[in-house]
Amino acid sequence: MAKHKALIIDIDGTAIDSPTQKIPTQRLIDATRAIEAEYYVCAATGRTWSTGKPVLRGLGLVDPCVISGGTQICDPRTGEIQWQCNISKSDMKIVKDVLMEHPGYSVIFNDFSQEEYESGGISADQLDTDHDFFFVVYTYVPIEVATIIADKLKDTPGITCSLGTSQRTGFKDVHVTNSAATKEHAISELLTHLKVDRQNTWGFGDALNDVHLFNAVNTKVAMGNAIQQLKGQADEVIASVSEDGLAQYFERLALI
Repeated sequence: MAKHKALIIDIDGTAIDSPTQKIPTQRLIDATRAIEAEYYVCAATGRTWSTGKPVLRGLGLVDPCVISGGTQICDPRTGEIQWQCNISKSDMKIVKDVLMEHPGYSVIFNDFSQEEYESGGISADQLDTDHDFFFVVYTYVPIEVATIIADKLKDTPGITCSLGTSQRTGFKDVHVTNSAATKEHAISELLTHLKVDRQNTWGFGDALNDVHLFNAVNTKVAMGNAIQQLKGQADEVIASVSEDGLAQYFERLALI
């Protein structure tokens, strides 16, 4: 029987207790197997293919997933890119200027490994804006500085700037994408590909960038550890990621 319902899940802070947890729990893996015959299970994450691959494959996902902050859709089994949206070169010049006003942090972009995320990157002044960019991340930025950067970039029509979960406690990662390449836009593309009506969708998240995820789905589910803004938009708040809240929810679906 063809599937007609889709579950869209964030990764960090939702599927895994990042940064301390690196791979999904066995409970979540088993719960995902229990529902995948009836539901599409798709990730929507700020992670790139290289950083997201261990989690996507660890969960055994087979349905297309949104990666790199909403700039790409990939096959989680092979990494094949099925859709991508770049930032314009003129907008990249604006991004570079704003980041240079707040130096001292590292820029990584497009696809990058976990090692590059943790210790690599370049300074903002080294960005070559003639290069093709689809995903730019300013890493390990103190929350107050990250908020200032996001506020400065929010009025640039061609881009979207959101704050993602950092792999270091007390910091945020500043995600910059084309304004037509947020989780919201990519999930819309994904649902068209899957031929799933929005009314048959559930979204799960915890962080500010999951507002875009919530905008793309019908039923909004916030983790117990989610920020208050996301909880305020949610139809339901479930147990926290540390309590395996997503697995608990999937187990409930398996019993319906």
